[in-house]
Formats: sequence, structure tokens, C-alpha cells
Amino acid sequence: MKNYFSKMTTTFLALILFLIQLACEKEPATTKTEDAEDVVAQLDEEDTEQEDEESEEESEEESEENEYVVPEGSYYVATNGSSSNDGLSLSTAWSIEYAFTNAQAGDHVFIKAGDYGNVRLQPGNGGTSSNPIRFI
Repeated sequence: MKNYFSKMTTTFLALILFLIQLACEKEPATTKTEDAEDVVAQLDEEDTEQEDEESEEESEEESEENEYVVPEGSYYVATNGSSSNDGLSLSTAWSIEYAFTNAQAGDHVFIKAGDYGNVRLQPGNGGTSSNPIRFI
């Protein structure tokens, strides 16, 4: 819809320029029509360039908005995780039992979807209302 109104505005402006030129000069109308078409074509090119720039800016803004920064104190859990791992990436993930036992206040624990079996999870530490442990 925005593109439609932009083209209508461009056409309207070209028509006004054409009428002004026609009123100021006494050349044949066919020449003026060709000039007006050139003006419209030029304005369309400028609009296209502006739309491309706006689209690029919107894409950059969206990618910046969609970027997720993993906070400090983040650990990973996977079905194949181990208590001997550091938990700092999926390839070195903790087991789910180890994560529940060792997570500290303020930690973010990202739990990968999967079948962890029938395990009893007991938090070993507690967070606070202002600094909770987040199991995600």
C-alpha cells in the first residue's frame, strides 16, 4: 500500500511539473509529455532506491532486535550431559541432575528438549526474588 501511494505521489508531482513547464514555455505538448515521462521515470528510480535503503535499514534493525545475548552465568543441559562437563555449551552440557544441584542464584540454565527419563530433581541452592535461578 505504501508503494502504491508513493507512486501516486510521484505521478502527481510529475504532472504538476509538466503543467508548470507547459504554462511557462510555448513548446509543443508532445515534447512536454516526453519530458514529464522522463521526470516520472527519474522519480520512480529515486523512490526505488529509497525503498531499498529503507528495507536494508529495517532488516538491520530487525536482526539487531532478534539477537539474543546469552547472559553471564548461563549453563546448558542435554540428555547426554555429564557432571564432569563445564556446562558452558551444548557440546559440554551438564546432566539435568547436576544442573539442579549446582545452579547458583542468578544463573540461567538452558535445558535442551529431550527425554531425561524418570529423575527426581532437587534444587541444591536457592535463588532470591531479585536474583532467581532461571531454568529455561
